[in-house]
Amino acid sequence: MSKKIILSLLGIIIALGPLASRADYGASVSYLLNQNQNHWISQALAAQGQGSLNLNYLSAGSDNLMAAAKSLLVVAAVQRSELESGDHWLSVVTNSFDGQQLGSAELLNDDFWGLLALAAVNKESNTEIINDLAVFILSQQNSDGGWSWAAGGESDSNDTAAAIMALLESNHNSSSASVVTGTNYLRSTQN
Repeated sequence: MSKKIILSLLGIIIALGPLASRADYGASVSYLLNQNQNHWISQALAAQGQGSLNLNYLSAGSDNLMAAAKSLLVVAAVQRSELESGDHWLSVVTNSFDGQQLGSAELLNDDFWGLLALAAVNKESNTEIINDLAVFILSQQNSDGGWSWAAGGESDSNDTAAAIMALLESNHNSSSASVVTGTNYLRSTQN
C-alpha cells in the first residue's frame, strides 16, 4: 500500500513537472480536479491555490497511523480550520510514538510520513518527538546512503526521498552528512 501512495505522489509530481517551466498549471489542475480525490491529489491542488476541495474521503475516526499522518498533511496543505478532526489525527500520530519511533518497528515509512505530518501541523510542539524520530531514521540509513520502506530492506529512491524530506524537517539541513549521502544515493539511481 505505501509503495502505491508514494508512486501516486511521484505521478502527480511528474504530471505537474513539465508545466512548471511554463507556469501554466491549468491543464494539470483541471485533470486533478476531475480525479477521485485522495491525500496526494488534495495536497497538489492546495499547493496550486485550489480552495474548494471535496475532502469527504478523509476518515475522521481513522486510528491508522499512516491514514492519520496523510490526513494531517492534507490539513496543513489546505489550512482549513473547519477540519477539527486534525486533533484526532494528531493524537493518533503522537500516541503511536514509543520513545524511539512511530508505529511498527518493522516499517520506516510510517516514521518518515509521521515526522513530516508532525512538522507540518505544529513543529514547535512536537520538537522532541521530531528530533527522536530523526535519530531513528538516521539509524536506519543503509550503507549505500539510501533508505527502504522497511527496516533492513533494500534502498529505493522513493523512500530515500521521503527520509531526506523528513530529516530536513528536523534539525538537519542540506549539508548534513546523512542528507548529502542520501542525495548522492538518489543521484546514483537516476536513469
